[in-house]
Amino acid sequence: METGETDKVLETKVEPFGLLLRWDGFEVQWAWMSKINDLVNYSFGSREVNQPSMLPEVIRALKSRSGTLETVLYSRRFSPVTMLPAIVLDGSDESASMWFNFHNADALESSSSEKKSLLRKQHLESVEGEPVFLEKTDENWEFAVINSFPQARGIVNRAADMKLAVADSRQNVGKWVIRVDVGKRGADFVAASEGKAVWSGYSEEGNVEGMLYDIVNVMHRDGKGPEDLIIRIAGAGAVELKSSLSRFFKDIHLFGDTDFEGLKSLAV
Repeated sequence: METGETDKVLETKVEPFGLLLRWDGFEVQWAWMSKINDLVNYSFGSREVNQPSMLPEVIRALKSRSGTLETVLYSRRFSPVTMLPAIVLDGSDESASMWFNFHNADALESSSSEKKSLLRKQHLESVEGEPVFLEKTDENWEFAVINSFPQARGIVNRAADMKLAVADSRQNVGKWVIRVDVGKRGADFVAASEGKAVWSGYSEEGNVEGMLYDIVNVMHRDGKGPEDLIIRIAGAGAVELKSSLSRFFKDIHLFGDTDFEGLKSLAV
């Protein structure tokens, strides 16, 4: 089922210049980007996909609606990701694979996908400590996107969120800024403090209690209390999650007004 205003850009004859794509294992989300009076306009849509083998068909349908696109960015939501300082990896693919497998042993053990899938690396050179995000690629998703859009560039969803959290934290000295991108089947969350990337995590199937446990654990290790956190939430279920977290934290804000708000972070 498609939702949002996916066809609005085409109907108004404003040709899109870009496309943002996300996949969570069950649903493809997209956003067409067009410019009107030098302002970027987003038109969102989504489609549930019962079998990964259907992904190429969904992406081909989007391809058929567009002309030549300058920008196509895509990501995977709610998947294991490892964040490490660049100095630890020293540019070594072997080291990256070792650390990723070590940090995500439980998730890889329960996964039915091939463990030899390639790792995507995203290096945030502009952030203090130069964190590198490592993520195992989803072969079905990669094939579907690249086959229709060879120019597409893969983005680690949490790396995109972290860039925004870091920028936010520079304006909130002494606070941890936590960004949560929540969906029907999970959530990606990152934390930054005074321009540094401090933490990255995810939960599956809307496990609020597990997410809360992780936040409190890391917060205590850093000597922080609930009053030291600013939490910003977007996505499907953001209102409900805010209500749940409000029992423990006071400085909580919703950002954006759609279930697709997190898509915009890919283009930052």
